[in-house]
Amino acid sequence: KELREDSVALQGDHSPYGGYLLAIRRKIERFWSYPAKALSERKEGNAVIRFTIAADGSLSGCRIVSTSGSAVLDQDGLAVVRAAAPYAPLPSDFNLSRLHITAVFSYRMTR
Repeated sequence: KELREDSVALQGDHSPYGGYLLAIRRKIERFWSYPAKALSERKEGNAVIRFTIAADGSLSGCRIVSTSGSAVLDQDGLAVVRAAAPYAPLPSDFNLSRLHITAVFSYRMTR
């Protein structure tokens, strides 16, 4: 069987994976909160994380693509992606062995 991969943005709603990505986003959001250390230091920023979900739903990798400028925020983004794993298996009609997802974790304090 041919192994296929694809890449997509988690926040993008215009892909054929929309429903699956929404479920991934909701699962991640259950684990995501503002790190207390970053709050106390008034750190803000956008951490861009790329992670890969294998066909069976396991997390096969994650890394920082673009730093938020704060190691605390960057590491929190990675930790959230890892904590939410494993994910639902990739639907068979995707015909993918892996799906690479890029997600923006936007840390902003409300004023």
